[in-house]
Amino acid sequence: MAGFTVIDVIRQLGFEPERKLSWACGDATRNRYIEDYGYPPQKLLRKKTNGLGTHCFAVYPHAFLPVAKDVVSRLCEEFQAIASQQLSFPDME
Repeated sequence: MAGFTVIDVIRQLGFEPERKLSWACGDATRNRYIEDYGYPPQKLLRKKTNGLGTHCFAVYPHAFLPVAKDVVSRLCEEFQAIASQQLSFPDME
């Protein structure tokens, strides 16, 4: 089964798959997939994002891509907004 991972979607949307973002997007996407299909996505052993070793990643069918993009896009925007707010406050020392 050829398919895509959440990391693929994060990168397609122009974001860097940092750990907290990747986990949040993965969790939300998996939950939505289970909601839509009634069972969890297939997992395959793939190279880790950082390139060191392998890890089981959920692999989604191409038909689910528009839904995954919607879920991941919303979370990426939320993470970006939080990061922008944190950068806009001066350090209080």
